[in-house]
Amino acid sequence: MELCTSFLGSNLNFVASPAPKSRNALRSQPASRVVKTSCNFPDRQQDDQFRPNNLAPRRHWIFLAHGILAGAGLSFIVPLDHALAGTEKVTLYTNIEDARNAGEKLREEKEAAEGPVRVSSSGIKYRELEPGTGRVVAPGDIVSVYYTVSRLNGYYLDSMGYGKEGKNDVGEALKFEYGKGVVPEAIDGGMEGMREGGRRRILVTPERGWVREELLPRPTSFFAERRLSSRVTSQALLIEIELVKVKPNVG
Repeated sequence: MELCTSFLGSNLNFVASPAPKSRNALRSQPASRVVKTSCNFPDRQQDDQFRPNNLAPRRHWIFLAHGILAGAGLSFIVPLDHALAGTEKVTLYTNIEDARNAGEKLREEKEAAEGPVRVSSSGIKYRELEPGTGRVVAPGDIVSVYYTVSRLNGYYLDSMGYGKEGKNDVGEALKFEYGKGVVPEAIDGGMEGMREGGRRRILVTPERGWVREELLPRPTSFFAERRLSSRVTSQALLIEIELVKVKPNVG
């Protein structure tokens, strides 16, 4: 079988004539009739079938346009809330500095919406994400918390109570005696005055973090341990604490 190809737009036409069934049949045919080929070339009217809307879904062309613009050094900023709602407003920037400044502005707006940075009496910085309405935690209370540990840029490191990374720990809480030094100093200080049902994001610096190996919480998985092993002693981290329950220690 012999092929003749025609390339128009992104379409290939292949036209072929059947080959003889055997070598003997091939020898018995005149040379001028051994192989017969033809090529079909669509005329101008047929070009309509090669237009982009017939070749690929619209999103493919959006991705292609995005790739071309990115290759030309252009950047997009899309607010996450607009993207999730399907009402995204794409802003195009022609240089990286403008894009960086816009990203920083979005980050500041997000942080402002979460409330001001507060400082506890021991100098620990935190944000009050939800104030809570229950009992105020006091030294000696047995507390139950859900938590998420992340880097300053939001990169996830570990958690408990939320079923993240496919873990079967939804509703499972970390329990400890508050104010007794069983968690990093930053966590004890950052929970000062916290009410049951509240949620805070606390800054944990290396010198006020996991300075001893036995301090809670410990990594909940092998992967979490790998992510945390080199960071807990060298980097500032964030821990988001949800105070699920406060129980007076009657023992």
